[in-house]
Amino acid sequence: VFGAVHLTQSANWVVYHYRNRKAKRNEIGILELFSGDDDAPEGGFTSFEASPPAVLRQAYIAPFAVSALATTITEQGVTETQLLAAKTDGSILGIQKKLVDSRRPKNAKAAKHAEGLMPYHPVLGLPPMANLNHKLALTGVHTIYSSPCGLESTTTVLATGLDLYMTQIAPSKKFDALSDDFPQMLLVACLVGLSSTVYVIQSRGKEKKLKRLWK
Repeated sequence: VFGAVHLTQSANWVVYHYRNRKAKRNEIGILELFSGDDDAPEGGFTSFEASPPAVLRQAYIAPFAVSALATTITEQGVTETQLLAAKTDGSILGIQKKLVDSRRPKNAKAAKHAEGLMPYHPVLGLPPMANLNHKLALTGVHTIYSSPCGLESTTTVLATGLDLYMTQIAPSKKFDALSDDFPQMLLVACLVGLSSTVYVIQSRGKEKKLKRLWK
């Protein structure tokens, strides 16, 4: 290891970025802790009787250097957690947890049976939409903050340094909000039409009932 080591923690996993001095490259590593014993003690869980956790680790070649790491935080913690990385070239990345998962199988056949896991690849490849600040270049970012919003799907991200940058992201898309292209006028027209139909039916029903009583 050479140079600064940046790390962040969320739930049962820790992600760290470092410079591999021997290989002369940047790498991202992850440590995940899992329960080492499925059988709970008879008297319930205690720190004295608990078995040591199982530690899974994995490393990936990161074709970039970072100046800060963080993770997204949502109101209820239901939304997928993303890794936030500030690159030294001025970009802020939103990296899906599944890309750096320690359980990614190296065997292609095993990957077919591993639910929700991608096959392992030594190089961390990121899609273009992972860049949260698009074409804007931020200078001297040293800290990234994440704060919940009113919607579970959305979180606010603030990057601080010589420049300040704030944005809102939806790691699992906006599953609890209507999309921007949702036909709202069509919905309003359907509700108005339905209400009018119900009103007409009720009025005719009252008229028929009144005529029946006068007979």
